[in-house]
Amino acid sequence: MGFDDIDRDLQRIIEETQVVIYIINPGTPADVKFNIFKRINTGGLVLEPQEIRHALFQGEPSHFIAELASVEAFKATTTDSVKTHRMLDRDFANRFLAFYAFGYQNYTPDLDTFMSKAMAQISQYSEEQKAKTKLDYERSMRLNQDIFGLNAFRKLPQENEKRKPLNKALFDVFSVTFAKLNNSEQSVLLENKEQFLEGFRHLLYNDNNNQFFWAVSSATGDRNRVNYRFSKVAELLKTIIKA
Repeated sequence: MGFDDIDRDLQRIIEETQVVIYIINPGTPADVKFNIFKRINTGGLVLEPQEIRHALFQGEPSHFIAELASVEAFKATTTDSVKTHRMLDRDFANRFLAFYAFGYQNYTPDLDTFMSKAMAQISQYSEEQKAKTKLDYERSMRLNQDIFGLNAFRKLPQENEKRKPLNKALFDVFSVTFAKLNNSEQSVLLENKEQFLEGFRHLLYNDNNNQFFWAVSSATGDRNRVNYRFSKVAELLKTIIKA
């Protein structure tokens, strides 16, 4: 059936319908494309930010993020509690990649733009860079499981409390910080596991005016809070490893 075969009323509706087209020229920055997509993403099923990134960065970037999300050590360390529905698992992997690739010191809000730049960067990665990134990610996941057990990427429960939910801000910090440790540093940390956990608990519940607690609890994309939580964990690790 062609256009001439449908009812005249339907033809008129089609002919009079206004079509809005957004033209994105080659070389348009990734954050601009993301924001355009996000702004017009209002009809039907509204996409999650990671789904938008997946649509914008087809090919190697989306494949590599999917590869990180499927790492068995990630699934084990998070006790399979990060769902694949709406690409939540890839969102976690993308967060790791952004802070791992650029460093928390270079973080500039907003987080969505920061993560989009990380996906765009993958296209420039060599096979060696991708292999090292994945290996460091796997090493980090295993170390987090060894250190925290069932409380990996969660606030440590206080006495008589149930296990806390996964915390993305803590995932950012510990997935990346542990990934940056060499084998010798990881071994020292494991040997001093209890001392480290005690220090982390102090950060969570006895830090100056609860600054660390709030840095992983609300407005976690704020630049000052990102810098605070990463720097405090780095200080803690330094005291443990250099002791």
